Amino acid sequence: MFACVRVTSGMLAILTCLAMTSAMADTHYVSPDGGHITPFTNGWIAAATDIQTAVSAAAAGDTVLISNGLYLLSSQVTVGDRIVRGFTGNPADVRVDGNHTVRCFYLNHTNAFLADVTVTNGYLTAPSSDGGGIYMLGGTVSNCVIVNCRSIRSAGGIRADGGTIHDCRIASNWGENNAGGCDLRGNAVLNHCLVSGNTGSNGYGGINIAGDSPRIINCIITGNVASSSSYAGGIGIPAAPLYPVISNCLILNNASGYGGGLSIYRPNSNQSVKIYNCLFAGNAAAIRGGAIIFAGNTSDMHFAEMYNCTVAGNTSPIGGGAHQWTTTPYSFAACNTIIYSNANGDYNLDNAFMTNCCAPGLSGNNNITNYPEFSDPGNGQYRLLRGSPGINSGTNQPWMAAAVDLDGRRRLDRFSGLIDIGCYEYLSHGALFNIK
Repeated sequence: MFACVRVTSGMLAILTCLAMTSAMADTHYVSPDGGHITPFTNGWIAAATDIQTAVSAAAAGDTVLISNGLYLLSSQVTVGDRIVRGFTGNPADVRVDGNHTVRCFYLNHTNAFLADVTVTNGYLTAPSSDGGGIYMLGGTVSNCVIVNCRSIRSAGGIRADGGTIHDCRIASNWGENNAGGCDLRGNAVLNHCLVSGNTGSNGYGGINIAGDSPRIINCIITGNVASSSSYAGGIGIPAAPLYPVISNCLILNNASGYGGGLSIYRPNSNQSVKIYNCLFAGNAAAIRGGAIIFAGNTSDMHFAEMYNCTVAGNTSPIGGGAHQWTTTPYSFAACNTIIYSNANGDYNLDNAFMTNCCAPGLSGNNNITNYPEFSDPGNGQYRLLRGSPGINSGTNQPWMAAAVDLDGRRRLDRFSGLIDIGCYEYLSHGALFNIK
């Protein structure tokens, strides 16, 4: 005999909640001291003793928590559609070590998530593969330290064919061909990261950019090195049909033969590199282009756009600032940008269009030639002093409405509605009163 039961909205909510609870993802545990009892979901006492075993036992969407300790790998960990993270949230507590033998992590799913671990001593020897520490086809790597990894081809630290790298430190990695730190492809995003002290033997010490539309946002790229005869100590953009964006970044103290801070080499391409709110300072090139070099060939039909940047204190025997080294005029546009106080030439940019910029020798288009009055250039401080000709001398553009400078200040002055030239807005001192 069957009874007819009326289901109320409250009962429906309870049933829905129960259904969701039954479908909730499991948590699997990893600890060097675990009991290694399948499926590793009964707390730390039953934890797997190695990471890949727990990941393989997990279903899509499950979480794998890794306890404090050192994990020596004999093969890479393939993450898939899983969440893998260190238990304490401090990357120093969980060290995943490739033992100078294997790559550490492979993320092969758009939902893959890796966080709160140190990835070290990954070593990729395959001549056709990149990413000594991590290779990701998508997904997210967050709050990780990727250090002392190596690849005999490219991307000693991490290669990303899409996905997001967020809040990470990528340091002291080595690419024996190029891209010591990381290689960004597709629509990969590097956000709030420190890329420092990496080496690319044949170029691109810090970062290589290739793909459709990679973005580097709010990052510090510093102390990266390429060889004295190669390109791009900091960031290298080789020939590729792409639309990369670099915004709100500090590109400091990098070194190479050509383009100590940034190298753009893009023959046979009609695409555009866009650079916003960046500081290029202290970079050095042994041959040409201390901060930035544009290189190409006779068929170049491409261009770069630079907005509200400061290029200062860079060095090279030829062209310490922004230098063009092509056999045909390079299409370059700069707006609200300072190029000043660089060694052996601030810029050499044939056929460039520069408006509301501050650099020696400019004329027309509201450009300024006077010294911009940096606050303390001897100590690497390139904010503007009171009375600087760059204050309120920029031209407004739509992207500025919600934009901030390198100090996080709004780009548009709240009183005048005007924008300053360079990567920093001048902050007036005084008090603001609201009188009713």
